[in-house]
Amino acid sequence: SDAAPPLIIEALERAQADPRPFDLLIVARGGGSIEDLWCFNDESLVRAIANCTIPVVSGVGHEIDFTICDFVADVRAPTPTAAMEIATGYWPVVLGEFERISAAALDFADRRLRTLETDFARLADLRAVRAITARIEDSERTLDDAVSAAEALPLKIEALSAESSRTLDHRTIGAVLAKISSGAEEVTLAAQEAVRATHDKLAALESAVKERRAEVGASDLERQLKRGFSVVTKAASDEAITGADEVAAGDEVSVRAHRGRYAAIVSDVKQKESDI
Repeated sequence: SDAAPPLIIEALERAQADPRPFDLLIVARGGGSIEDLWCFNDESLVRAIANCTIPVVSGVGHEIDFTICDFVADVRAPTPTAAMEIATGYWPVVLGEFERISAAALDFADRRLRTLETDFARLADLRAVRAITARIEDSERTLDDAVSAAEALPLKIEALSAESSRTLDHRTIGAVLAKISSGAEEVTLAAQEAVRATHDKLAALESAVKERRAEVGASDLERQLKRGFSVVTKAASDEAITGADEVAAGDEVSVRAHRGRYAAIVSDVKQKESDI
């Protein structure tokens, strides 16, 4: 009838105002003529079901009956009875599945526990565990030996001190130290004297080598001058001139020959062709 849609819409709104008690809502009606079911095609009701925040199961009419509410609901049931079964489930099946899952979980937990117990027993028998235990025992024995040695150490020190006192007295130790000190001083003085003598000899040799080099150089230069060679130097600095690139036309030079010196002025400079 025309009064049905507003009543159903009002019920949907009340449920959504406090949705905590509801898991889902069922919109249902038994079979009837098309006119009896026409109210479930009402646009306002259809929009209310489509926008409902709580899941809606539609179970209007029988299996051959369809309304627009069936298409906008979350689930469509062919009959109201089927809608109830969808909402509540078939309890014998649900309970059977629950029992099956519970049994499987218990069986898995039991098998896992037995596996862990077996692994633990194997671990206890591993040779590595026994080796670790043996090493711990060896360490304990070593520690005990060290403690015993530490406890006996004061007695050993006292015995060694007494033996040393009987072997050496203070006068003997003092004499030994005096001899060592005297010997060290003599060695030091001898080493210093040897260093000084070596230094003096090296200085004398160095002076003699310098003098000999000077004599050899002078003698060699004289021989060259006798052969007709000359030594040309700059007049201002007396610096030897070894190449034409060191002078220019007009420079004053000094020429040393075998029998004296004379001055000259450079009139022309010509370099070797290989140097140009």
